[in-house]
Amino acid sequence: ARGTARAVLGAHWRRRLEQGPGPLPQLARLVGSVPAAPRGDAELVHLIDRLIAARGGAPSSAPPPAWDAPDAGPLRFFRGCANDGLLGATSRRLLAALRHAGHTVTVPTGQDCCGALAAHTGRPGRAGTLQRRNREAFGVGGPAQGPLVVEAAGCGLELADTLPEACGPILDAAAALLAAPCPPRRPVPLRVAVHDPCHGRHGRGLGADLRALLGRIPDLVWCEPVEIEVCCGSGGAWGLRYPEMSATLARRKAADLAATGADLVVTTNPGCLGQIADGLALERPELPILPATDLWWYAVRSDVG
Repeated sequence: ARGTARAVLGAHWRRRLEQGPGPLPQLARLVGSVPAAPRGDAELVHLIDRLIAARGGAPSSAPPPAWDAPDAGPLRFFRGCANDGLLGATSRRLLAALRHAGHTVTVPTGQDCCGALAAHTGRPGRAGTLQRRNREAFGVGGPAQGPLVVEAAGCGLELADTLPEACGPILDAAAALLAAPCPPRRPVPLRVAVHDPCHGRHGRGLGADLRALLGRIPDLVWCEPVEIEVCCGSGGAWGLRYPEMSATLARRKAADLAATGADLVVTTNPGCLGQIADGLALERPELPILPATDLWWYAVRSDVG
């Protein structure tokens, strides 16, 4: 109850800032749209267990059967600024899930920001510098070291546009998990609404892999919002440039997702995660949103660390 009250009061405070003079609307969007996810594994487990119990279900306390994962081959991992800095626990859980599926995952040194924000804010020189660093980090022997897995849809689109083919294929996290051997899963009897980031859905034609991955979780039902093609209003730096339109889209997207009757929302981009969470704080504060890979980790985890 206290968490819900904090969400409502925080959203009300941000709405007042959005109507203020000068830079206050931009500040409100910045404060409100910072992405967040449970930092502790036990916190994440408690959240999803609570949602299952609220539907009258019984969370599974027994771990899935032990399994001997086959060798699924090598992968390389792109950290990404927002995920690395703000969603580090989610990245750690994704790495654990990939390794649990049998992959040998390396995190190449020398990698940097994908350059998307620099490009979007009119700094082509800075974007070019970052792109060169990533070409160097991922280009040497890249394909032999496996595909490059990218967590954030925005980073995936930027890297797909700027890295040469010699650096090897680029996979979003859902595609990488779907292609791997499938470990035993615990049931997750929830209705889950899926939000596709524009970078992935419109920019790269992604979305089917995530739904196929969720379909592997026993008892889980994924549901689609009516306005599946509509942007959430984040759009990288766009939400800071046009805070009023961004806030309107956030509330519109949150209402559309809530109308599905879902118990949980998932997405695959940190900007969308924070933006939709901000809209949900006003429209449906009891409806949580998580990175999609955190839900997969919950289903396949063997213990809580």
